[in-house]
Amino acid sequence: MQLQLEELLFPVLEMRTNTNHDQKGDRAGTMLQYGQQLQRLDGEAVRYGLMVSVRNDDEKSRNAPYNFMVEAYGILLVTESTLDAEAEAAAVTANGLAIVMGAIRERLADLTSRAPWGRFLINAVNLPAPATISVI
Repeated sequence: MQLQLEELLFPVLEMRTNTNHDQKGDRAGTMLQYGQQLQRLDGEAVRYGLMVSVRNDDEKSRNAPYNFMVEAYGILLVTESTLDAEAEAAAVTANGLAIVMGAIRERLADLTSRAPWGRFLINAVNLPAPATISVI
């Protein structure tokens, strides 16, 4: 199976500095919440829409420099697939998640690069495959 990112957009992109952040304190205290949804899109070609969201978890975080919410939506084209529908969806999720999370990571790093508390980077993420796949 080959996977190509056809489109990528950011329907939600929000970042605010946390005025209570202690510059001399622990910078690794930001805890994150993730969400994802995979949809197989109707059409002649095999395409999937993958929505991924990342936000800081205020309740679990300690000394977070920023409050943010980022949603990215990628349209992924599948070619040369010999997989059944379930295996194909799992492969799209695994590979597509790495692609879309990479884009989110870069966008957030860019947004915070000139912010007062410095650049913020998201670590590696290992999310389970979504439980449901819907066709739209």
